[in-house]
Amino acid sequence: MQVDVLDPANASTSRTSVNIDGRYVVVTNRQGYSATKIAANKDDCIDKNGDGMIQTSQSKDDLLPWGTDECVLWSTLVSPISFGYAGGPRGTAWAPGEFNKDTCKYENQKVWVGWMDAPGHAIIGRFDGETGVQDATIPLDNWTSQISPYGAAADGFGYIWTINVYQELVRIDSTTLEVKRYPSGGINFYGMTVDAKGNPWFGPYNNGAVAMFDAKAEVFVQVPGSNENHRGVAVDSKGMVWVATNAGGTHGCGMNQVDSNTMTVVQFHNFEQCSNPVGISIDVDGFVWMVDYGGWAYRIDPETDQKQQVLIAGDHYTYSDMTGGGLQNAIIPK
Repeated sequence: MQVDVLDPANASTSRTSVNIDGRYVVVTNRQGYSATKIAANKDDCIDKNGDGMIQTSQSKDDLLPWGTDECVLWSTLVSPISFGYAGGPRGTAWAPGEFNKDTCKYENQKVWVGWMDAPGHAIIGRFDGETGVQDATIPLDNWTSQISPYGAAADGFGYIWTINVYQELVRIDSTTLEVKRYPSGGINFYGMTVDAKGNPWFGPYNNGAVAMFDAKAEVFVQVPGSNENHRGVAVDSKGMVWVATNAGGTHGCGMNQVDSNTMTVVQFHNFEQCSNPVGISIDVDGFVWMVDYGGWAYRIDPETDQKQQVLIAGDHYTYSDMTGGGLQNAIIPK
């Protein structure tokens, strides 16, 4: 186990990614220049002080001092260190690892994180999911954005995908670490995910159309009539694409729904209270979650369109797979 001394008050947590079996979450911290792993179940926590009990926070009202919560398993500084706040870690994704048929479990799981270590130069780091040790560093020269790799996702074919926001898509072979880069062709990449076919999807900002990268043909395809100010995006097990939208687009604040099978818009979803939706994620039961920066989230039943608002104090900002359902849908098609 590796635990570095960090200042959690200045961490500026940005991305959240859950592993394929839902047992662990990794959050990355832009200003703390770090990645932190937390166990979801007490059975996976570590009795660090040897008192026979697990000390862990149960809610925001009983947060323990940094270093004393025994469900925080490791926190690792990225290396080389980030180029200031703008270059701090953003894009974050668990990869599934190797499936052991004897135990029916995924082993040797890795976490992939993107940051900048200098102007015009980005890094994708690979971290051992068990220990938190950074075991690979992939340089990305001629990084044209002023901020770090923005989103990240693993597909079911051994690739890690990330974006140079607004400008290019990057593919990394998780075995050979070979890098391939695809210019955006004018698509303003912002939120991103990967579907069960291994195709990355994008929620372009600036009134852009929902877009998909056909990984086999290596071409970008846009969905007609889907223009909005998009943010986070997720694809469910039935191929429905769900994208958070902000004010200023065609329909304003809400959520866009696209059918990936027909490449058509299904409908635009409005919400009784809508401020600044950012993240979208699909949970393992198929429910759609939309996180609003205004201080709440919505749980949407895709079958009935029933929307349940969940009030959560504070600001909420994530573009990654915050439930683990996205990774499951990409790796284990249903």
